[in-house]
Amino acid sequence: MSILREYLDGQKPADVKDTERPFLGQLWQAWSFASQNNNDHLASSVSAILALLLRTISSLLDFREHGLLLCRTVLQHQHLRLVKRGLDAPKHKEFVISPCLRLLTEVISFDGGALARDAYKRREQTFDVATLRRNLALVKTE
Repeated sequence: MSILREYLDGQKPADVKDTERPFLGQLWQAWSFASQNNNDHLASSVSAILALLLRTISSLLDFREHGLLLCRTVLQHQHLRLVKRGLDAPKHKEFVISPCLRLLTEVISFDGGALARDAYKRREQTFDVATLRRNLALVKTE
């Protein structure tokens, strides 16, 4: 846990509101690169990593500040565009859709729903009814 704390502390931007240098900027750059180059496997991996990181630190009270910072970073417009693109993937690409749904679920449920209202305010990207309905109806056949 001390290694994780040290890494997360090192990744904090000097100014939290600076969108040019977001929290965990390298992961966001990788996801953006994957999205621009239609590399679905890399985009899926990055979103899964972020979701797993949030799930891990949500159970640790000492990491609450890091988790809230990560959730706020996810809810920034440029990052929500990446999430929305993952959610809008074709039906046969569940491996892209599922991590994005997990990431949104982790953001909304983090710290008892502390940022659920902020996620709802951005509902045009997070809660597109047609996309959400389609994705929740997907059933893996294998």
